[in-house]
Amino acid sequence: MAALLLTSCSVATDIPKTASFGDSYAQATYFKGYENSGFSNASNQFYSKAYDDSCASVSGGARFAPLSGSEKTVLLEANRRTIIYAVTNNIQGGGYEPGIGLAFDEAQCANKVAFVPKPFGKYEVIQKRKNAGPCELQIIDRDTGALPLSFERLEYKQCVK
Repeated sequence: MAALLLTSCSVATDIPKTASFGDSYAQATYFKGYENSGFSNASNQFYSKAYDDSCASVSGGARFAPLSGSEKTVLLEANRRTIIYAVTNNIQGGGYEPGIGLAFDEAQCANKVAFVPKPFGKYEVIQKRKNAGPCELQIIDRDTGALPLSFERLEYKQCVK
């Protein structure tokens, strides 16, 4: 359910179409961070961003599914605290159980982090998840190969518009 809600939030963006990478905007590349593990995998992943904790500011981002691409690059406002939301849903076909029928494993992980992108900054955003194992959302500054100094983990709360 949360993924569906983030999907509807992830369509619009507040960045003008004429904006470009530079003094006013940093670049963030979202990556698909889960592994497909077979024919019966229906996993998906959603990223979105906000500038405060209100649902009204949630926009932009990326959506990944088993047959979709594996990365998407977007612009973020430089020098403005940006909150990144990530949700990964893993749905694995587990086979057939006698007396039960088709069996599926379903797991979800969700994370929320914040940082302040710098002008001309380039960042990698990935929530890594291997099947139903642990997950973690990371933002890597491509200039340093490390987390941005302003990086902070936040308590995830579902945004419902």
